[in-house]
Amino acid sequence: MLFNSIVFILFFLPVFLILWYALKPVKMKLFVLTAMSFLFYGYWDYRFLGLMVISILIDYYSGEKISYFIQKIKKECKKMDVFFNNFQSVHTWFFKYFNFFTDSLFAILPDSFLESKPAIEIVLPVGISFYTFQTMTYSIDLYRGEARKVDSFLHFSAYVSMFPQLIAGPIVRYSDVDEQLANIQSKINYQKFIEGVQYFTIGLFRKLFIADFFAGYADLFLRKL
Repeated sequence: MLFNSIVFILFFLPVFLILWYALKPVKMKLFVLTAMSFLFYGYWDYRFLGLMVISILIDYYSGEKISYFIQKIKKECKKMDVFFNNFQSVHTWFFKYFNFFTDSLFAILPDSFLESKPAIEIVLPVGISFYTFQTMTYSIDLYRGEARKVDSFLHFSAYVSMFPQLIAGPIVRYSDVDEQLANIQSKINYQKFIEGVQYFTIGLFRKLFIADFFAGYADLFLRKL
């Protein structure tokens, strides 16, 4: 789902905003944010939701262990977290570079080897780099003492899956949004709401009428090179 698509502007965003402002309890707001973020990501391909869930579970569990264990074995917990994060990095590498390396390898081999080329094409999950490294920042910040333990699993899930930055970044450290997630206001702040509408409108205009317009000319120019 793209931010400039009809589905997002006319259906997804209005439904999310109505639910967000209609539900007063903070837990319900976080649940709506998490659920809608998963829907946002799953709209592209629901089969890859499991990868994001795995990343969330691994680093939430690692954070819990780092928080509760005493300083003496803190390093061991960190080693465990590094191990699991390296596992996540491996699956990120696999999805991003498998096709590149296989194509490059068979491009330099004799034609007789082409028959043994794998027939599979790996689909790159959208935003996999962003949410993988974002989940890692939580346990790293926690270990360094730069962030406190999340209030709940729901807080952490909302932080990782937050749809406004899920597919395009930037990578946000948990210590940067910790206070905001812990102090969500139940009342509507009309000034911030209006500012948000203004930012979204300006960004949408720049995307549709400036970036997309010049993108066509840029493509034509590159094809002639």
